[in-house]
Amino acid sequence: MKLEPGLYKIADNSPISKCYYLHVYYEGKRKHFQLNHYHPEKADDFGVLPLEGFRFVKRLKHPLDVRKVRITIEWQDGDDDTFQVSMTNVQMIRILFEKFPEIARAAGANLKPGKRAN
Repeated sequence: MKLEPGLYKIADNSPISKCYYLHVYYEGKRKHFQLNHYHPEKADDFGVLPLEGFRFVKRLKHPLDVRKVRITIEWQDGDDDTFQVSMTNVQMIRILFEKFPEIARAAGANLKPGKRAN
């Protein structure tokens, strides 16, 4: 895929297609790209982005039209049992982390001492 610098919506080619934000930019003379929050990667020497398995949807502009957010956190305990919780706002994450500071620490969150929900 060869795209000019900018923000794009792309989708994977799986049966239940998911969309991703693709940020294309130059750092010096080298083209880079970044999918969602993943680490940036360099384009090849010809400026082509190695994005096999994805299709272009459209070019985006800010502000983005975001209508609904769902945040899912998943973790494993010492018995290797998996837990998952989904929420629709950041305040619910804060409450989860305050009630279970072990989850917060495992996620790399810094809670203020003495701050804990009942």
